[in-house]
Amino acid sequence: FGDSPQIRFTTASVERARIDASGNLLVGRTSAQLAGLTHRLLVQNASQICGGFYRPVNGANQVLNVYSDNFGAATLAYSIRADGTTATGSDYRAKTVEGEHEPVLGALTNVPIYRGYITECGSEASKAILLAHELQEWFPEYVDGEKDGEKVQTVSYDGLVPVLVKAIQEQQALLVELKAELDELKGAQ
Repeated sequence: FGDSPQIRFTTASVERARIDASGNLLVGRTSAQLAGLTHRLLVQNASQICGGFYRPVNGANQVLNVYSDNFGAATLAYSIRADGTTATGSDYRAKTVEGEHEPVLGALTNVPIYRGYITECGSEASKAILLAHELQEWFPEYVDGEKDGEKVQTVSYDGLVPVLVKAIQEQQALLVELKAELDELKGAQ
């Protein structure tokens, strides 16, 4: 304390957190700088996985970022912005491609889509909804939890985006094939 430009919190003689001279709260770190940004709140654990909150220089769109340690450097894994939009890290350098994804259109057409609302959110505005346990039958890798389990099931909707892109590609290929057949039939007349 005293004239120190920061407040440090220690246990067992090891610094665990600090508030720096700019008022940034750092947990498990000694610097507010990460991935070229100055974070107002930055948390890091022993495995180098971090979460941070920062406000861009222009003051627009405060952001909560989650980072992962990728080859010794902090890599953006997920970002939630104040306007509700999200972003997921998708750099090819952080991925291993195992090959083409199997067809998904048939499975996707088996997933029921309903109109309704989430009862716990306080809004009764009707919108398109999925039921996690029904999606889990066809795409279990995007659903966490068990139907009627202790915890509410969750769905990785952003994880489904590549599946939807694949389904569109399959539909487009089918349309091209059908158009070629139709053109051939018209030419035979």
